[in-house]
Amino acid sequence: DTFVRLSTRSPKDAAAYTHEYRAAVSAGVPAELAASAALHVRSGRRALSLLLCSDRVAHDLRAAGALGGFPMRVAVREWCDGIDPDWEFRLFVCCGMLTAASAYHRHRHVVEVCRRHDEVACAIYAAWDRHLRGVVRCADCAIDVALSPANLTSFIVIEVNFPVPIASSILFDWYDPRDREVLRGGAPFELRVVGKC
Repeated sequence: DTFVRLSTRSPKDAAAYTHEYRAAVSAGVPAELAASAALHVRSGRRALSLLLCSDRVAHDLRAAGALGGFPMRVAVREWCDGIDPDWEFRLFVCCGMLTAASAYHRHRHVVEVCRRHDEVACAIYAAWDRHLRGVVRCADCAIDVALSPANLTSFIVIEVNFPVPIASSILFDWYDPRDREVLRGGAPFELRVVGKC
């Protein structure tokens, strides 16, 4: 059981083309949760199908070719059933410093995350400070993590991405001067989630 992606991005847009996704959404499963589950790969055929149906993958392969052979890799990782998509966050690192974090799914309001906003923000900063700061070798990057709602000190690193603006800033707007100041570390650490907390 695996998850596949390029060295640049995952084929998450291709999830919507799968039977599993359509069936789950028809049964009332929220789209973000159905899409995450649809990326669970159990065969080489399924891995290739996701990669070949993905506009994100096609775009990245064209860009790599235009850059004269940018080294592109396919990453195959063990699937982790313990990830709750409602508790996924993107951490923004600038000059080796955690500057901000955002709920990963921009259209999903999670009541418990809002209710525990300050606790979640502290847990994210503690995970960075105690576990990630010393091992992440990129001074500028975006790190996707999943927290456990039952134990906020437990987290999983999903992936390390290019920094913004290459990686999405999700609930921050790179082109807004105030948001850019936060992302660059010129303002206090901030966690953004969907909805009013």
